[in-house]
Amino acid sequence: MKKLIALILALTAVFALGTSSLAAMQTPIGTIIDTNEDGNSGGTPSAPNPADIPGLLICLMEDDTIYQFVPIDDVTHVDRDNAKVLPSAKRDALLDAVDSAKAAKEVDGKRLRDAYWFEVPEQYTVDDEHYAKIIFACKGTDVEVTVNGEPVEILNVTGGTTYLAKLIDRGVVIVRSK
Repeated sequence: MKKLIALILALTAVFALGTSSLAAMQTPIGTIIDTNEDGNSGGTPSAPNPADIPGLLICLMEDDTIYQFVPIDDVTHVDRDNAKVLPSAKRDALLDAVDSAKAAKEVDGKRLRDAYWFEVPEQYTVDDEHYAKIIFACKGTDVEVTVNGEPVEILNVTGGTTYLAKLIDRGVVIVRSK
């Protein structure tokens, strides 16, 4: 009985040490613990919690690690109903893509679910190796997302109607499903 109690106490001590050492390393979705001048932890967090700042993540295609963070104020997301606020070339591209998606329903049976102009400033990298991580909801089956007419990779996040699209270009985003 004494050996069992000693074993339980030893395991408790080991787990307690592991938990306290992990608490100071919770980034990027936890708190960054700042140290004061004498090296002791405490003080104020060194940066705001990224989960509290609205924005968009740019990730690496090869391993899905975060590459850049785009504040929401730098993201252009204009849906088809508000296309009039876009410059004429972008507005025309969006409205033409909407018309094409609607016409394609006759061929493949997929309905247009969403259409918008997506853009981030050039200082943010969006290309074949870096994608903008977009989470969206879509009803139906056989969900498809295209950017400027090119299909992009999508993943079902919840097993239901929530998806993640890996946008590798700026421009017209079309979401369709059956």
